[in-house]
Amino acid sequence: MADRVRLRGRRCSFVLAFLTAVLTASTAAGCSQDCVADGAPFVRFEGRTYVADLAAAPVPADQLGPVVLPVTADRSSEISSCGYRPIDGDSSLPVGTEFHSIKGLDDSEQLAAEYFGVILRFSA
Repeated sequence: MADRVRLRGRRCSFVLAFLTAVLTASTAAGCSQDCVADGAPFVRFEGRTYVADLAAAPVPADQLGPVVLPVTADRSSEISSCGYRPIDGDSSLPVGTEFHSIKGLDDSEQLAAEYFGVILRFSA
């Protein structure tokens, strides 16, 4: 029994060491929290990356403010690369998609855009 516990302890230590090495190598290769490679709809605006809150209720159309950003670049071929860093105007949504402010909310926190017929909330 004691041998099994020691063996499991060694396996856990090995797995933790392996995961630490992988995460360290990913960070060294340019991956970080800012890496947009998880497939969630996003936009980069005024130095912030906004990600769609797919669990939130859709934004009602009457709550949309003015357009603050049209998507200007199609970077879909680069998004899956861990070295990809979005610049202002980049998005996973099609070029021409318009991002709006949301009435009563600060643009630095949330934006909204229509995606497949639903107005999604994007949070910084």
